[in-house]
Amino acid sequence: MKKGILMSTLVVLAILSATGSAVANDVTADIMSAYVWRGQVLNNEAVLQPAFTLEAPIGFYLNTWANVDMTDKFDNSWEFTEVDLTVGYVIPMPEDSIIGIEIGAVEFLFPKEGDWSAEVPEDETHADVETKGHDADTRELFAVLSLDTILSPSLAVNYDCDAVNGWYINASVAQGFELAEGLDAEIGASIGWASDRYNNAYFGVDDAKFNDCNIGASLAYAVTEEVSVGATVAYTFLLDSKIKDGAKEIYDDKDLFYGGLNLAYAF
Repeated sequence: MKKGILMSTLVVLAILSATGSAVANDVTADIMSAYVWRGQVLNNEAVLQPAFTLEAPIGFYLNTWANVDMTDKFDNSWEFTEVDLTVGYVIPMPEDSIIGIEIGAVEFLFPKEGDWSAEVPEDETHADVETKGHDADTRELFAVLSLDTILSPSLAVNYDCDAVNGWYINASVAQGFELAEGLDAEIGASIGWASDRYNNAYFGVDDAKFNDCNIGASLAYAVTEEVSVGATVAYTFLLDSKIKDGAKEIYDDKDLFYGGLNLAYAF
């Protein structure tokens, strides 16, 4: 994957944030029992994932998200292993419209990976890149269509326009509930499909397939108008046998139950 910084991003907690939720100015910190992304168990031990989002009045937003390994599994204890930068735009819609549309770009930076000057041969996979020490950075363009109705259905289309040149499409639903004053719950599910080039890059499988499915639930308690705390649990599993075999070889795990605690400050 490559270099070049766009500035910014929306990054989420597995499936519950894959639904294109409303953008707001906030600072968050999640302590998770594992780092799971699109069915890939990138680290099955504890991680810290801070994020910062800044929204402009005209619909643009900037977000920075990062991952910090909290153990020494990969000799990266308390170091930034990934920084994602996003610039996005929420397209204005009529007040009574239930349709939401976001577009944007994400820069994925891996400061602990590889040789920043090396080029990645076209016939190599993501696993080859990591093993040989090439630069693992890449860039995606995205569009999200969401409906403000029951189950909040959402469709996110992501295109890696840099290292992979492949598509990842995620469909998700989520439903929120108010349990008590200041205490909210949400349950959600998502399913992901990827093109042959994407699956080859991340799983070593040269076929377009549905690859990951996720279910999860979260609780959030508003301590004040600005500060909230919460907890999240999720289960991710892979749908295709070839994808499972590739994940087992590259990431050690092909499915995982995990969870974490969340702290957020909105301003």
